[in-house]
Amino acid sequence: MAAYLQGQSHLNLKEYEKAEPAFVAALPGMTGPDAAECRYQLGLARFLLKKFDLAKSDLETYLKMGVHGDPKKKKGNKGKKDQAPDTLAHVREAKFYLARCLLELEDYKKADQKFSELAGEKDLLAAKATLWWARVFSRRQDDYDRSAEILGDSISRFNRSEVIDDIEFDYANALMAKKQPDWKKASDALAHVESRRKFGQMAEVMAQRATCLHKIKDYGNSLNWTVNSLSKFPDHSMAGDMRFLRAENLYLLNRGDEAAKAYGEFVKAGKEHPNLLAAQMRMSQVHHNAKRWDQALASARPLLGKKPNGSLFAQLSFLVGDAYFRQEKWKESIQPLEDFVGEKIKDRKRPRVTAGPNLDTALIQLAVAHDRNDEMEKALENLLLLTDHYPEESPHLPMALAEQGRLSYLTGDLKRARGAMERFLGKDKENKDPFRQTAPAQRSRVHYYFGWVEATENKHEQAAERFAKVPVNDSLGPDAAFQRGIALIKGENFDEAAKHFPHMIRQFREHEKLPLVIYYAGLSATKKEDWDTASNYFKEVTEKHPKSELADQALYEWAWAQRARKRDKEATALYEKLLADHPQSPLVIKVQSEMAELNLDVGAQEKVIAELTETLKGMEDEALREPIRIQLASAHYKKGDHQVAAVMFEELLNDYPESNLRGSMLFQAGESRFRIKETAVARDLFEAASKIRNLDKALAESALMRLGETQALTGQQKEATKTYQDFLSRFGESKWTRNARFGLGFALENNDKPSEAIREYAKLLEGDSKKIDLWAVRAQFQTGECYFNMKKYDQAIARFVHLEIDKSFKKYPSWQAKSILEIGRVLLAQSKREEAVQRFKDILNHPVLGKEKAATVARQLLDQLRAG
Repeated sequence: MAAYLQGQSHLNLKEYEKAEPAFVAALPGMTGPDAAECRYQLGLARFLLKKFDLAKSDLETYLKMGVHGDPKKKKGNKGKKDQAPDTLAHVREAKFYLARCLLELEDYKKADQKFSELAGEKDLLAAKATLWWARVFSRRQDDYDRSAEILGDSISRFNRSEVIDDIEFDYANALMAKKQPDWKKASDALAHVESRRKFGQMAEVMAQRATCLHKIKDYGNSLNWTVNSLSKFPDHSMAGDMRFLRAENLYLLNRGDEAAKAYGEFVKAGKEHPNLLAAQMRMSQVHHNAKRWDQALASARPLLGKKPNGSLFAQLSFLVGDAYFRQEKWKESIQPLEDFVGEKIKDRKRPRVTAGPNLDTALIQLAVAHDRNDEMEKALENLLLLTDHYPEESPHLPMALAEQGRLSYLTGDLKRARGAMERFLGKDKENKDPFRQTAPAQRSRVHYYFGWVEATENKHEQAAERFAKVPVNDSLGPDAAFQRGIALIKGENFDEAAKHFPHMIRQFREHEKLPLVIYYAGLSATKKEDWDTASNYFKEVTEKHPKSELADQALYEWAWAQRARKRDKEATALYEKLLADHPQSPLVIKVQSEMAELNLDVGAQEKVIAELTETLKGMEDEALREPIRIQLASAHYKKGDHQVAAVMFEELLNDYPESNLRGSMLFQAGESRFRIKETAVARDLFEAASKIRNLDKALAESALMRLGETQALTGQQKEATKTYQDFLSRFGESKWTRNARFGLGFALENNDKPSEAIREYAKLLEGDSKKIDLWAVRAQFQTGECYFNMKKYDQAIARFVHLEIDKSFKKYPSWQAKSILEIGRVLLAQSKREEAVQRFKDILNHPVLGKEKAATVARQLLDQLRAG
């Protein structure tokens, strides 16, 4: 009995998992009415646990106990105390749950029979039985008419039952699901449910009511119900249906803008909804015409994947591409625009272009999008279709010519660039449509890039004039003014340059290249030997813009201005600052050489060495000797006595194995060996330094960087790869990050992993690190080398050409010369001998590049080619 009571308690607490084993445990020790009661409760618990097979068996056993007695008792025991009862307490409930089990077990015929037997009464159980009886037919999904008939006949009988809402709700669903739906009756039934305000599925009631009203074309009321439904149940599973129905009602009520907004909300929320395509069809062009680009895309983009046919969809690809383009999502706009143009122009090599709606717009947009995606050749291809093959003069022609000129310049085709710009200026001068309307917006850009063409052709005077035609208030005005100044300097018009740059400083106080403007103001002053003025400008660059790209150059020029004023001490201080602040500057070697000429630093170090050596003679305390010996070794290092310094640091390492400064000693010993070209020894010292735990972060950073360099120099490419990866992981914000990134790429390249190397070089050329420095130049060059070694000749040439022509690389003439040399070598590999010869000659004939080392190699290659 205790187990039974325990099971009953768990059942009351809805702890069905605990109730079941308690009843099972209690059952063997029970007889008579108690056994019957326990069996029923066990069946109920199992039903609630959805163990329908077991529940069915228990309930059937229970019902048999009321007729035949306890199945374990022998016949002839009537009258005894423990006899099974003749009347059970839960017969109808047991039959109801038995019928429910049969329904869940999909025994529809028996379930139909059992429910029908219970449905004839007027009590709550009969009402529930009627509800589930109807569900026997709705569950089968093939007889909603019978389901509606059962429920409809019972509504008046159970009008006051607590399950009347369930009955009318199911009734409405059956009416809607019939082969010939009765939307009006269904709406009325749902209205009854809603009016009682007790039903637990009110979201479904409101949604289905809105649907019924829509079906009977009562769009106004249907709209109201959808609004109410979404307001009360915005996250319900039927919210998608309501959003779509709301939009449909608005559309059918001729409220177009409101409908478009509603369709947009539906599409955004209903990703898998069956009405998605209909919504997209209705809204896409409405949004596009209203310049609601996001909404237009949200509705039209999914249609592209379905590739719909027909004139209705003729502009679909353009619509999607144009919407992306208007949002400056260049990459995303390309494919749909390409698809649109491809439908109109089948053969791009022999184009036959027929003007049509939006075709010229698509061509100019494709050109812009490809350009923004760094695909200049593809951009030019589309521009040429518009400028050279379009059968009529498009309103986009001025922009097309301006872009053709700009991109042709950037790809090195100066002849085509000049032709496009001269054609633009000629048409502009005629002042006829479409140039009268659209040329003014492009005019400044044409003058600006025409200036670059002139400058590239070394026509500096003409370039200065072109740049001067760009208005100051134009977006290109500040840089045009700057480039005019550069052209004046290159054209050796120093008088004008010396006036121009100071004027720029006053005029453009927020110029993005202000440090460079100030620098060139100083440089112009040096050309006129106005050393005081020049010093002031270089000082301003150094102190106010210490991180500018020419900060090291400004220090160098300032030092020379001081030397010109016979201020060698001040010049030396500036040299030292350059070496300290810009250790990676390409000017370092030159500065060190010039410092040696001044002969100041050497004398100072000799004095330090003499004093420290004398101090050590009478010092016996090792604790005091250690720092003095370190200072002495460092003095020799600074003096340039690297052999002596190396020995001293190594002796220190041997004498003080537990020193807290061991990491520093190892590093400086490594640096000393590195300076005297004993790279393998230096590598081992750097490696030992990098393995010291809790090493000062700055020192650990330097040691790891040097370790990677020396590993690479001694052929340990795999080890160098790992070291550089470790460095980038640990010191992501280091000032040597770009050095390490290049080192990693170079190690991978030398380890015959060109594809991986290219990926690393790319990181120096893109993203937040997109700046022009030696590592960007080297990365560009080595990427070309990787492609060359992979025999991907076109990609290799593209990289070398970019390095050759991009104005950003002008201050690295040696690498530009090498890039042209490599182009020649690639052409030779492609058996293009004459083109290769011309490229080698380009180096030799160039006034600047002809002085680089690459010119010597080019001359040797030409001699070899001539010799056959």
